[in-house]
Amino acid sequence: MVDFFGGHTHCTKFSELTSAFLVITAVGPATFVVNAVDLTPIKPGNLLAKYADTYLIVTANTVDSRSLELDNVERWCKENNLALNRSRTVEIVIRDGKKCLASQPPPLSGVSRTSTIKILGVTVSNKLYVSDHITNIVRICSQTLYALTILRAHGLCDTALQSV
Repeated sequence: MVDFFGGHTHCTKFSELTSAFLVITAVGPATFVVNAVDLTPIKPGNLLAKYADTYLIVTANTVDSRSLELDNVERWCKENNLALNRSRTVEIVIRDGKKCLASQPPPLSGVSRTSTIKILGVTVSNKLYVSDHITNIVRICSQTLYALTILRAHGLCDTALQSV
């Protein structure tokens, strides 16, 4: 990959009138997925979903392997000149909303636990509810409509509003 992209440029358009050729200094999520083909979970039943972010999914019956799996990801990162940022790594324990989980596993070292997580743009709770996602979408739409209302009140024409 370094040989292929090294010394190459790409054209970046800044506006209708300006564009420039810039040196390629990073590659996108698709390249990561291709390169991460050898990143696999240690324990059968666990899953690594690799997109723009990587999601390690550990089932309840293999919960004791969480630390081992995280160490595996960290080792793979080091071997591939990457770094796992544990301060940005989060753990979410998914549970059945109808049943009370008697005891949750202890938190992983250096990893914070959260009750919601955004996966590919969708906010999901630890009970697999998407109500937080719906709330966020409604909030964003309300903010956008408010901004458009203010712009129209200040005299912006319909054509310009559509562009916004």
